[in-house]
Amino acid sequence: MANGSYDEQDRLLQYDAPARPRPSGAIGYVIDGQDRRIGKTRDGQLIQRL
Repeated sequence: MANGSYDEQDRLLQYDAPARPRPSGAIGYVIDGQDRRIGKTRDGQLIQRL
């Protein structure tokens, strides 16, 4: 990871593990409109946007 950008890393991870929440975004992560995976809010509550 040359620049250490989580965005680029996560984009690669999306194709490898589409069913997993973003490791870097486990806290306070907001799911993008294009992302249909399950993420976690700051409270640790699972959220899913379809």
